[in-house]
Amino acid sequence: MEKLDKQLKHIFLSILLICSAAVFTGCGTVNVKSNEAVMEVYGEEVVRAEYEMVLTKYVSEVKRQYTTDLVNKKEFWTTEIDGSLPLEQIMELATEECIYKKTVAYLAKEAGIEQETDYAQIIEQSKNKASANGITYGLTSYEPIDYYTYVYTGVESDLTEILKKEKEISEEELRENYENHIEKYTNDVRVHMLIAEMNAELGIDLAAKAAAAIQEETDLELLHEKYPDVNFYELTMSTLNTEEGKSGGYRQRWLMAEGMQEGETCEPFVIGKNIMSMRCLKREENVATDFEEVKGVIKSEIQTKWAKEDIAKKVEAAEVKYEKEVLEKITLEALLGK
Repeated sequence: MEKLDKQLKHIFLSILLICSAAVFTGCGTVNVKSNEAVMEVYGEEVVRAEYEMVLTKYVSEVKRQYTTDLVNKKEFWTTEIDGSLPLEQIMELATEECIYKKTVAYLAKEAGIEQETDYAQIIEQSKNKASANGITYGLTSYEPIDYYTYVYTGVESDLTEILKKEKEISEEELRENYENHIEKYTNDVRVHMLIAEMNAELGIDLAAKAAAAIQEETDLELLHEKYPDVNFYELTMSTLNTEEGKSGGYRQRWLMAEGMQEGETCEPFVIGKNIMSMRCLKREENVATDFEEVKGVIKSEIQTKWAKEDIAKKVEAAEVKYEKEVLEKITLEALLGK
């Protein structure tokens, strides 16, 4: 990923160097309205309000590179400091993001993804959802910048999945990758546990009896017959697969299990609304996860890498149009609050 990030950095810098001025309606003057285009990427427009919104994300990042005294100077943005011009720094960051997002938007349309990526439409959607007090998975705010980021993150994710399907990888290639990176798939600890879990309302006495039962018996059917209110099950957990669940609700189960020795049974402990006890049936250290278990993960990782590289190539070849002088003035007006 670090290599890819460096490649993207080089790509963006190259684009900025070769971009020629474009003629936008209104962009030849200093009076560009918020809904007018200031940049175009593969025919996808970036309007002024959109550019300014992206720009504000990077103000703190640029300012952190300089002392408070320098930042507080009236001409900070237009003063060259140690060979760098803060104005050019922040413009580069904002322009990079706009180019990347609009390339993704263009590719998404080409791939048949129907999600709207037009700035005005996205903002309208955010207002409608906010007024309706709706709940959207993965989103905690309907502020314009938050919803804008949410939409583009989703579009890029959908695009990546489509591009992944275009990339075939053989079983031999997967196994070769597994063997070449075996340390990545090696667990410090892997344990196979017999677990007794029950609702805490059933009481500690029953939990203690269940704990004693799993110490003596491993047959799940017999255990269920004797204690029908207790959920008895076996589970393998490891450093690379802790079985915590998406919410992390079962993290305590793994933290307890990883320190147990083979044959050991722990005292009942509370986990969420339940009480649990465990017996360690088998413990292994420095053991590799079986190839078949991680084959799907390896395939997805490789395909994702290839998909990201495809997007990067399209960014490198992006047809970008903007007028530098107009963009500079808009940037300064946004930064100085004019």
